[in-house]
Amino acid sequence: MKTYYSIIYTSLSALGNERINLGLLLSQEEGISMMKFSEEKLSLLKKLLSTESFKLLKIQLSSFENISNTDNDLHLACSNLRADYIQYLSNYTNNLISLTPPKVIDIDANQVVFDKLFEQYVYKISSLPNLGVKAQSNLMDIKHNFIPKVKDRVNVNFTLRASSFDFVVFDFNVDMIGKNEVPVLTQFIDFQTSAETIKHRVNNYVSLIKPFEIKENKLGKFFIVGQKPESNLSKQHHIWENLLKSPLIEERIVEIVSPDELESIQEYFEKHDVRPFEVE
Repeated sequence: MKTYYSIIYTSLSALGNERINLGLLLSQEEGISMMKFSEEKLSLLKKLLSTESFKLLKIQLSSFENISNTDNDLHLACSNLRADYIQYLSNYTNNLISLTPPKVIDIDANQVVFDKLFEQYVYKISSLPNLGVKAQSNLMDIKHNFIPKVKDRVNVNFTLRASSFDFVVFDFNVDMIGKNEVPVLTQFIDFQTSAETIKHRVNNYVSLIKPFEIKENKLGKFFIVGQKPESNLSKQHHIWENLLKSPLIEERIVEIVSPDELESIQEYFEKHDVRPFEVE
């Protein structure tokens, strides 16, 4: 699985030969995506730029999340940032903010790797909250640690391709998929990330329920691994509460499992003898 990183910077001269690295974007195909900016570098820029220029800079930085959630041909399900999309961002934001072309590294993406790259190319890790794509390292690390326990019973990071499955319209990546008497799917969703990303992840996932029901002539079992967002995240909290009240949850078609209760999913796989999903 390929991992890419791109440095986010601003040029201090018209020729672009003087620049300040502001942040880092790290992405693994069909996996983790992280972005962070340096508080120290932003404080420095505030002194170097005019008030108007600094305001424009902040607007562009805060718009990264909106760019990554646009509904265009490069829209990324599961909030992944592939190399082509990083290149798109680099071309798209060639004003105050620019990105270096994505560079491939032969190592899995995680928080340790991100921190080392950030300190190497940007600055020491600061207390600035992440902007743009939220770090999902904790949940993704939990997922990666869980995979070896169930990999013999499910397909991991499985893509339901529209060319192979006539009951899906677009390609869709599922974290885990298996089957016994019914299809069994598991999706990890970070409810601490942006509200738009959560909506997109949840809506795409539950949209598979009806097609599977039609194909199999029976309801499947759908797990969502996630935890209640912090109370200060009002939009995320509202989505969480609405999800808990939905008929899908009440009728246990979809079951929300806390990351510290993954044993219950493993027990379900074993009790129902779940096996990897076979492509017909």
